Amino acid sequence: MIRSIQSPLKVSFLGALAALSLSACQQVDPAGITASTDSKVIYGNDDRIDPIQTADAFWLDRADSTVALIRAAKLSDLGNGTTRIAVVNHGESNSLCSNEPFAEQVEAAFCSGFLVAPNLMVTAGHCIEDAADCSATRFVFGFAVRSGGAQPETVPTRDVYSCAQVLHSQAVGNGADYAVIRLDRAVIGHEPLSIRRTGSLAVGDGLTVIGHPSGLPTKIAGGANVRSLQSGYVVANLDTYGGNSGSAVFNSITGEVEGILVRGEQDYEFQNGCYVSKKCGDSECRGEDVTTINQAIPYIDGTAPLEPTPVEPEPDMPVPSETEIFSGAMGVPAGIPDASTVGVTSQILVPKAPLGRAVLVTVSIQHSYVGDLEITVTSPNGRTVVLREQSYFEGDDNIQGTYGLDLSSVGDLSELASVNVSGIWTLTVKDSMSADTGSLLDWKLTFQGAN
Repeated sequence: MIRSIQSPLKVSFLGALAALSLSACQQVDPAGITASTDSKVIYGNDDRIDPIQTADAFWLDRADSTVALIRAAKLSDLGNGTTRIAVVNHGESNSLCSNEPFAEQVEAAFCSGFLVAPNLMVTAGHCIEDAADCSATRFVFGFAVRSGGAQPETVPTRDVYSCAQVLHSQAVGNGADYAVIRLDRAVIGHEPLSIRRTGSLAVGDGLTVIGHPSGLPTKIAGGANVRSLQSGYVVANLDTYGGNSGSAVFNSITGEVEGILVRGEQDYEFQNGCYVSKKCGDSECRGEDVTTINQAIPYIDGTAPLEPTPVEPEPDMPVPSETEIFSGAMGVPAGIPDASTVGVTSQILVPKAPLGRAVLVTVSIQHSYVGDLEITVTSPNGRTVVLREQSYFEGDDNIQGTYGLDLSSVGDLSELASVNVSGIWTLTVKDSMSADTGSLLDWKLTFQGAN
């Protein structure tokens, strides 16, 4: 079935995504407004809508896995489970004409991103280039207009994530532009998106984009098509703006992520003392560039060669002993959600890096039917190993032991011995079957030498 976004009203599109250059330079016109050189435009009808304008769960689920990239300096933890966002009025801050769509809404994001694994995010490479960008950025779920038109000036603190590591970032002016980011912890309450792993786009294929045009709350925009195929990217007539950079671009039929929105036509034009969205016919203007997702897959899956991370020498750090044990897991004991594809996660901070040692994972799980359980461990560089898979005929109670020692691991734990282990390690336990329940009581990591 071909899916479409059903909206009770049509809204006009402000602009397209990143411009003809990835430069940080800005252009200032006589009116004094700054226009980023990585902006975009509207093609044909403006197809942007707020998620509250559709009841289509197919697209709402995908919008729920979209994030706003917001500078950490704009966020304030109120200490009561909510975080305040320093927003500005969209129309006023951009000198927009009074009839511009969404002029009354707020803006705060500088780019967009989307979840591809429990602790991995994808965005545009020019949005997060290095460790400094990583440190200064927060990934915020739920920056969207709420019922009654309420503007998102606060979000639950649990939906604010930090960048722990840039696994890969590149931004070629007329080529591939993407970044894969490891978050500070596994995401709870939002599902990773499905990405296209086989086949490729063709001219005319339908596309839908979800992101934060001009830094606005989440917008869904369908009605677009592939216009041409280039090396490493495609050109489409997507309704996007600066701020959409890093947005997931979906196949309108399958819902799989096809690519990352990265650059395009100029967003606004100056008319009669204020700014209006630039509008083009569906086959006019330069189009919007979408980096194909297949280029990011090796970094998402952890199959790409690890990129060296500069480490300052620490002469006072003692040489680690032959066996290092780390426990004090965060978030345990904790109930394992029943009939859930999300599960429960717990984390351990490993402050040192006993590189090259065998990795053992000890778990203590109370559960009335362990065949329901899937257990994985994820290293700080985002590499995940499956410790156990669901086995519907295994009806034993509880799991107590060490994977790599007295318990057999499904995945190869030796894959974790060659990574830099300092940072946050995450254990995930899922019970996607109903009826039997249990809890993750405790777990620990052991890094053991060859002897």
